[in-house]
Amino acid sequence: MNIFELLIIVFFIFLAIIITIGLFRSIMHSSQQGEIYYQKLNDRIKPLRMHKMLQALGIDDQEYTRGNQVNEIEMHMNRCQECSNTEQCDAELETGKVAHADQYCPNNEALINTAAKNLTP
Repeated sequence: MNIFELLIIVFFIFLAIIITIGLFRSIMHSSQQGEIYYQKLNDRIKPLRMHKMLQALGIDDQEYTRGNQVNEIEMHMNRCQECSNTEQCDAELETGKVAHADQYCPNNEALINTAAKNLTP
């Protein structure tokens, strides 16, 4: 093995190390951005009645946001914001029990399915 071949090998080893470090940094950055995104999504849910509904159903906010697709969560949030059954919802949420949510909540079935999905091991 001559010096030229040795330099080529060292160059490719160095290049592999640089690429590996770059990929690791990219993955870490993406992971941090994901955490920030999910936290912002949780913060958007908190002022909604849906947050109280999740609590009443025993669904953790973070499990909910990570266990569902973002477009589904957005749809649930929109349904909640546009819902006209606020009096019934508020009355049941005050008690902490949502026994009749199936009669007025447009998200009831989806949230019940989420709760069931979170309970399955």
